[in-house]
This record gives sequence, C-alpha cells and structure tokens, in this order.
Amino acid sequence: MQDRIVPAEQAAVEPGGEIGAFDAQGSWAVDRPDLEGRSDVDGRLEHGDVGEVGVAGADEGPPQAGHILLVEDDRDCREVLQELLEQEGYSVASAAGAEEARVLLAGLRPAMVLLDLRLSEEDGRSVLRHLRGQPETAETPVYIISGASEVASLSTGTGLDRIDGFFEKPLQLPKLLDTVASVVRPVRSVR
Repeated sequence: MQDRIVPAEQAAVEPGGEIGAFDAQGSWAVDRPDLEGRSDVDGRLEHGDVGEVGVAGADEGPPQAGHILLVEDDRDCREVLQELLEQEGYSVASAAGAEEARVLLAGLRPAMVLLDLRLSEEDGRSVLRHLRGQPETAETPVYIISGASEVASLSTGTGLDRIDGFFEKPLQLPKLLDTVASVVRPVRSVR
C-alpha cells in the first residue's frame, strides 16, 4: 500500500501493532498516521471508539514529570506504543508481562502506567493490585488498554481494582496521546 498521511483524529492502533485509520467509507486502511494534528481532536466518539477515558489529574494541576510504564504482551503493539510515546518526548519502560512489570516497579516509580489486562502468563489485574497495594505506587494513575468487557469489572472508585481510565482496542492514538499529555510531562522537547 502506498504511504498516505491521514488526519490524526482518525488514527488507531489495531491489536498486533498495525497503525491505520478509517477512510471516508468506514473501511480500515493500514498506514502511518500524521500525529501532528492531534490537539484538534474534539472528543467525539467515532468509528467504534466506545470507551470514554477519564483524565486523572486534569483538575489537580499540571502534568507531573516522570516515566511511563507500559505493560503489554503483544510485542508489536508494545513496540509501536513505546516508539510513539518516545517520539513525543516521553521516557517509557516496557514490560511484556506481569512478573517483568513487578521487577521494573522495584526500581521505578512511574508517573503513569498503561496496562493490558490480558497478559499471556498472568492476568494484568495482578499488576494493578500490586501497584495499589504499595504505598509508593498506590496513587499512580493507571490506564487500562483492553476490551470494554474486561474493563467492566474494574472500578474508577477506590480499592485495589481502581483504575483512572481505559482505552479500548483498537486504540485511538489521539485520545491516548492527549490523555498521556494531561498526566505526564515529556522528559524532552520534540519540536
């Protein structure tokens, strides 16, 4: 397929790491999206984007400095998201599973966690409960990357299963980037 730039508000990441967009007829086309215009996203739900995402810290002041921990067992999706976030100036540590995430958390205090619930070896909820059960990470914003049916059992209230928001697959990149920008300050300028 010939490379084509698409508006960022139409961009998404499919499971498996494919980046693409819906064309005017609603068909999925795999391409590399132009992410420059993402600040123009107006928040409307389009093309299967059914998960409303809460923005942790939006009313609590400016984004905090720090690292993002990305826990995703799909290698392609993990690599695409890590590359995308790093291109935006964020420091990203990634883990392919729950045990690797816990090892990273022993020496890292992330400003935000992006967590897939369906991990190969162990359920992502174990990572969420580990985070919430440790005083130093109990208040860390955690956003789930998963299907809506999996997120339904989690809470935005209190307790070990508390989440700050979720992104339903296929990921809507502009919403993800806008939410990350509201929670974490990039470690370096990209412009």
